[in-house]
Amino acid sequence: MTNLANFRYVDLLGSAGFEPRNALYDVEFVVLDTEEKSIGSMKAHKLLLSFVSPVLKRQFFNDQGGKRCEEICERVEIRGFSFESFDAFAKYLYSGNYSLIEEMDNLGILLQLYLLFSKYQIRGICKIIREKVSEFDLVKEKFQEVFEVLVKYRDDFILEEVVDILWSRCVMVVQKEVKTEEDFQKFWEETFSGKEEDDAKEDLEVKDFLRKKILYNGCLNCTERKCKDGAQITQGREGMRIRATAQIVSLNGLVTAAAGWLGTVDEYKSPVQQKYCTQRGVNYNTQVSVRWDGYPQYLAFIATAANIVYNCNEKKK
Repeated sequence: MTNLANFRYVDLLGSAGFEPRNALYDVEFVVLDTEEKSIGSMKAHKLLLSFVSPVLKRQFFNDQGGKRCEEICERVEIRGFSFESFDAFAKYLYSGNYSLIEEMDNLGILLQLYLLFSKYQIRGICKIIREKVSEFDLVKEKFQEVFEVLVKYRDDFILEEVVDILWSRCVMVVQKEVKTEEDFQKFWEETFSGKEEDDAKEDLEVKDFLRKKILYNGCLNCTERKCKDGAQITQGREGMRIRATAQIVSLNGLVTAAAGWLGTVDEYKSPVQQKYCTQRGVNYNTQVSVRWDGYPQYLAFIATAANIVYNCNEKKK
């Protein structure tokens, strides 16, 4: 007997190249890439979707000044998601089939699904995704995929809980073998071999982020487990953000920085070493060399790290 309780709503979505007869579509979702080009579309039903998503219900049925769409099928553009993730999202809404999530082995799509279910306020499913992520198979062959996804979503507050779960698991797994800078370099070469040259800049960002997470598992700027923002620097590395707390004058009386200047460490040496300045043609006793934000073309050689503090507030986890 056919009734609403056992009707297969998911069949109304059809499949690639096939649309059911008399499906009565009245909305079309179009997934756009970063260049605003369509990468896939799906026709659906406003009424059915409004039953499960209060966001879509407001979008479809709230009165907008009495305006009516000229065509029966409304076009809704979806940005920031892959078509694969939106396809899985819609199929779940129509079927309620949890296996669509439980059998998913693509971490990127899982996190995009989490964002979609959160955005459209679909209850219950985010918990399932969190559980799936907490059990995600962290085999070495998947490290590249996992780390690239984690770096991509590291600043997304909606995914913060999910990303933290996976970061903790990844760090625990990798730290069993990676203890030193040499270990990390070997791990990086084995994990990220075979990347295209065009990805070099992105790879360096990923590499720096992972290095700090795996070796230090603390602040991404000072690399301390307990952030030392505002404290005098006691160690440094290329790329570390710093701030001058007072005027800094070189041994020959040259003002190198003023209080409040922000900069990026180029090199830190302890004990002090002599560095040759190509611009002035002389050697300087140097503990830290810095490029100040206002003058990135100049490299400042500073004899002592006094009056220089960590500026971690720009690079919080």
